[in-house]
Amino acid sequence: MGHGARHRLREGISNPSNTGKTLGKYRLLARLGQGGMAEVYLAVVAGPGGFNKLQVVKVMKPELLEEPEHRTMFLDEGRLAARLNHPNIVQTNEVQIDGDNHFIAMEYLDGQPLHRIVRRSKKAGDGPPLQWHLHILCEVLSALEYAHTVTNYDGSPLAVVHRDVTPHNVFVTYAGQVKLCDFGIAKTMSSSIETRHGVLKGKVSYMAPEQVLSTRVDRRADLFAVGIMLWEAATGHRMWHDQSDLQIMQALSQGQVPKARDVLPSIDDELEALLDRALAVDPERRFSTASEFRKDLENFLFSQTARIRPDALGSWVSGLFPQERANLQRVIQDQLSGSTSSAPPLLDASRPPVVGDGSQSRSGALGEPGRSLTIPSVEVSGPTKRPKRSRGTLAALVGALAASVVFLLGIVIVLTLRARSPETTIASVEQMEASAAAAAEPTPPPAVATAPEKAKRVQITVRVTPADATLILDGKRLHETPWKANVLVDDKDHELVISAEGYETESRTLQFDVAQRIEIHLKKSKTKVAGPLYVAPKKPEEAKDPEPPPKKPPGKELDTGDPW
Repeated sequence: MGHGARHRLREGISNPSNTGKTLGKYRLLARLGQGGMAEVYLAVVAGPGGFNKLQVVKVMKPELLEEPEHRTMFLDEGRLAARLNHPNIVQTNEVQIDGDNHFIAMEYLDGQPLHRIVRRSKKAGDGPPLQWHLHILCEVLSALEYAHTVTNYDGSPLAVVHRDVTPHNVFVTYAGQVKLCDFGIAKTMSSSIETRHGVLKGKVSYMAPEQVLSTRVDRRADLFAVGIMLWEAATGHRMWHDQSDLQIMQALSQGQVPKARDVLPSIDDELEALLDRALAVDPERRFSTASEFRKDLENFLFSQTARIRPDALGSWVSGLFPQERANLQRVIQDQLSGSTSSAPPLLDASRPPVVGDGSQSRSGALGEPGRSLTIPSVEVSGPTKRPKRSRGTLAALVGALAASVVFLLGIVIVLTLRARSPETTIASVEQMEASAAAAAEPTPPPAVATAPEKAKRVQITVRVTPADATLILDGKRLHETPWKANVLVDDKDHELVISAEGYETESRTLQFDVAQRIEIHLKKSKTKVAGPLYVAPKKPEEAKDPEPPPKKPPGKELDTGDPW
């Protein structure tokens, strides 16, 4: 998925009138995410005889079309991605301009990004088995070797540097395929735009020292990023833990890289030697090519275990996300049946709706090429002898029958309104999953109705020194210090930024999984600054009224950000 396509499923289409329900031959089914430059949709290409092929369509945001630099960057990404053709790189099919819309069509992958796999497996146990994690990294290195050495059509080297190799951009399908995604900020010799001096592109926690220092970056920066991922696979921990981007940049600029043995004293000597070479501060001391790195990593892997079977890896990943996979399949079926026929979507009475665990899939947007879909039919069994029912049972059946009549009447109304409207509203994945589950869920009789289970919450407390520091959580300012709230449990990362005049700004990643009391002591700044580096703009009424705004009641659900 694109660099920004990883996030924010909750919103619907931001501007459906501009985007429309079709782009060229692609019919948009659902929005999967958005980022700084583009929105990403699940789409279908329909053909004769019920042929349907799922695709992912990345559409440049309309408000950015006026900027020539953004248009050029977007088209550069499409041209480069279309040039790359490798089993371990997500396939780009075409780049198109349809009226005012610039879009890229990519293959659909059915699976999950590596960072979600790691997180889910840690919740289920001890994290991914090391041999499978190393196999995934070997496949990533295979993709990088191809990208680093690919040539243009005239035979000239493209000298591609990905510059954003992270677990977010590594995708593992339910069939066990490993794909490297998002060449949106990749650098090539033929790039139309030069990166401005002092502008960092990529995720700081996976950057090489030379990338942080904005010096010359080549393929070895990508190998350093894989080295960080290998460090995390070997130790089971994030390499930079809870350090802020500024702290990471300072450490890298001073040549300081955490040692794996300090976290895992029992680490294998051979694996430690691989890490030392991959994470060398001096690029000249690192692996010179991805193939060299992969060869040494495979030798270590094969000395520890038998060869990895992709189908076994795929089965393991599938077992981690059964509900997400079933939910997405149902959404696709409902959308296709509703968009290709005037009849209402078929509901499989033999299959109850799948209820998610609160961690909705941000992926499922990239999937297996050429995947076809079959709409399930409802089988009706022959007549059977009915047992005698009590009066209470008959009353419950009457109630259920009444609810069914209301439901069928609702379908008739919806179909009537749909017939009158030429446009189809495109909903987000979460909205459609909720609708599919609600439609398929039978209304229980009043006699057995139960109260809904309360969502689990935990208490998070944050104390900061100095006390007048500004706290920004997921882009929103917190108006009290210390901050205490009962928040919904989820599996996302929440970005907390703390700043104060005369102090260094810090950034922390919080996880709302258990109750926490967090103490943060800002370091005094060595250089004089005019004020906090990151302060949310005040509203006019805040500036006039010296009284602090009323505290939010405990337990109010936060507008959380994206997964790590």
